[in-house]
Amino acid sequence: GLVLDRAPTEAGRGAVARLGDGSLVAVGDGGAIVRLRFDGAEAMASPTENALRGVVAREGTLLAVGADGTVVRGTPSSLVATRIADVGDLAAVAGEPSDAIAVGDGGAVVRLGANGARVLACDVGWSLRGVVREEAGGPAFAVGEAGAIVRIEPDGSCVTEHHAPGAPMLPGIGRGPDGHLLAVGDAGTAYRRGEDGAWTPLDLDAGGVSLRAVRSIDRYVFVVGAGGVVLRHIRVDGG
Repeated sequence: GLVLDRAPTEAGRGAVARLGDGSLVAVGDGGAIVRLRFDGAEAMASPTENALRGVVAREGTLLAVGADGTVVRGTPSSLVATRIADVGDLAAVAGEPSDAIAVGDGGAVVRLGANGARVLACDVGWSLRGVVREEAGGPAFAVGEAGAIVRIEPDGSCVTEHHAPGAPMLPGIGRGPDGHLLAVGDAGTAYRRGEDGAWTPLDLDAGGVSLRAVRSIDRYVFVVGAGGVVLRHIRVDGG
């Protein structure tokens, strides 16, 4: 069963990633960074008080992004915060610490490399709330306001594959049970990307509950949403 550990901070969490040493790292409000182990949780010294909303990690190094263009990098014992000017709040990040894509307010798209950051001229217009990138050197896909789904190419160009004025917010995207990309959002909204790149509505039978994230773990795909809703489906893509 689930065990509730007493958290070392009352800050709300924004995202979780595997740190690579058998532990997880969670980030959240007030710049909170927490290391999660099987036997408890430990608050880490944070170089920022800005809310952190997305994190990726690899081999003991992490990269987190958040409010006011904040970027936190480093190892758990040596974290440094910088700020990217004029991008607003960053809501999500995908990739790995040395090569990642972050997205946020006003359609901001930022490529984060080992030696710095580059704001991409994507001209999206809608705030983006989720992003996924599965292969280094491959495209990323971001989702957000007005049902926006944007493909971010390795060369930095962006292609809007779907949007509809007035459509529900899409905060989550990931690989669905059949291996195709799945975007989810408010009011139980879901879209599946076909082989031709077209996004078609998908009924997940969520009862109109807002959906927030898509995650693959071992043999299953989980879609999580408001009110504690968790949808689970066995993977059929051979992964």
